[in-house]
Amino acid sequence: MCSANGAWRRRLTRQFARALVEHRLLAPHDRILVALSGGKDSWALLDLLLRWSKSCPFPVHIAAVHIALGPDADKRTAQIALGVQRFGVPLHIRRTQIAETVRQKLTPGCSPCALCSRLRRGALLKTARTESHNVIALGHHADDMIETFLLNLFFTGRLGTMPAAMTAGTDSINIIRPMCYCANTDITSLANSLNIPYDTGVCALGADAGSERLNIRKLLAQIAPENPHARGNILRAIHDLIGTKNFRLPS
Repeated sequence: MCSANGAWRRRLTRQFARALVEHRLLAPHDRILVALSGGKDSWALLDLLLRWSKSCPFPVHIAAVHIALGPDADKRTAQIALGVQRFGVPLHIRRTQIAETVRQKLTPGCSPCALCSRLRRGALLKTARTESHNVIALGHHADDMIETFLLNLFFTGRLGTMPAAMTAGTDSINIIRPMCYCANTDITSLANSLNIPYDTGVCALGADAGSERLNIRKLLAQIAPENPHARGNILRAIHDLIGTKNFRLPS
């Protein structure tokens, strides 16, 4: 293993474990449902969680779930089922009509992201209840936290971002983001090393081309050459303003 390869693996392992400990994301006998979209982030999450569980001081149960957005998603669903076989965990597939619902209810000129996200979250919670899981693990990472923070700042005038942990539903299902300290570049390296085909992030509903999040991502990319510490500085600002302890990208 080359030193560069070892560096990103060590960073991911350290930051993943750190998030679990600092935010107390998991407890003995938790039944964890990993939300598997088929993108690089969700594959990386499944890999990191399974590796962590091998040295975990207490027992946990891990399974994966894929929310199929409609009949057009059959090819993606088959690819995901094939990939999950390599990890040896149960896979729950919930087939929905979310794509069609979003198309029918969407106001022309509006982004489908919020409605689609809400419907997918509902499907995840329903699956967790049906399969008796008390934890849902999502694949958001540090760069997602930064983008959400800037979106809230620019478009709503609010200081806030996605929490590392939250409770949803009357039955207190925990939603966790254990990759909240992990950098997108390191996650991409891990996903590529798995040799599992993953979706490149193109939205099936055509939301990406003009999305506000993509514009924020482009802005950060423009800033990076002149200020490579910008992302880390924003995360430190999140810590100062919101009080998220040591919330920063790995150095």
